[in-house]
Amino acid sequence: MNPRFQTAAGYLGRLCSEIAAGCPPRNFTATPGLEAVLPLRPGELALLGGAPGSGKTSLAFSLIVDALRANPGLRALVANVEMPPERLLARQLARLAGLELCRIESHQPGLSERPEFGAAVATLEAIADRLAFQQPPFDIRNLEAAGLRFEPELLCVDYVQRIGAGTEGGGRENIEAVVNFLRQLCTEAGCSVLGVAAIHRGKDARGQSSYLGGLGLASFRGSSELEFGADSCFTLATDKRGRAVLACHKNRYGGLQSARLQFDFARQSFRIASESDQSVLDDAAERFADFADDGGDDE
Repeated sequence: MNPRFQTAAGYLGRLCSEIAAGCPPRNFTATPGLEAVLPLRPGELALLGGAPGSGKTSLAFSLIVDALRANPGLRALVANVEMPPERLLARQLARLAGLELCRIESHQPGLSERPEFGAAVATLEAIADRLAFQQPPFDIRNLEAAGLRFEPELLCVDYVQRIGAGTEGGGRENIEAVVNFLRQLCTEAGCSVLGVAAIHRGKDARGQSSYLGGLGLASFRGSSELEFGADSCFTLATDKRGRAVLACHKNRYGGLQSARLQFDFARQSFRIASESDQSVLDDAAERFADFADDGGDDE
């Protein structure tokens, strides 16, 4: 085997050239208010965890769609284990048109004649050739084959714990193999990967089991390799009123920025909380705060 290495001179030269040119690192995130909070950068693996019904799938797919809209030529591959592409696209039609999702999913008569619906369809049509959905089976071998054919720069895996790796042990060993595969896509192919993940329940301020309290790095379900292998780790906590906190618990290349959001369940749309929302969100921020729990048992 031929040894592979390069001296620091080459790396330093490229870095200084990029700095001198004033070219910032690429960031695919274009969702308003989240560019600095949850950046999607080439060669990095970002992990987004949340409870069932928190809106993590809607947020993740919105990030992908907005990235495609803002970056001409960008190609994205989505591997969603639980939801068919038509349902994902229906959520985006609701978000972009500002219409209730139930009206779109029920195929309400006359809906296609509304100008806002037509504008949303046109928006998605403009990126449709650059957006692909992984077909079953959902395993790393099929993902690799699709990636080689479609050549995406952006990959969304929803969710990480349900992707197969062909390991005999399954469980933790399977997750570790999947994370290693995603890391390889980042380091060798320069892909930006957004992994959506299931989480454990934490403890709220009253010490009761809850998805809304005590979330941190130990919250990701399955294996510690998830938080160790990712470059950045986020949790999304959303209450029944749509008050949400997107918290960053790890970031190898930046600060731990978080954001207070408001989720419109009916339209599957997140927005940065306005100043008028802040007093309402203060209590939510306290209940969703990270308790700095760096321990926890793996499952």
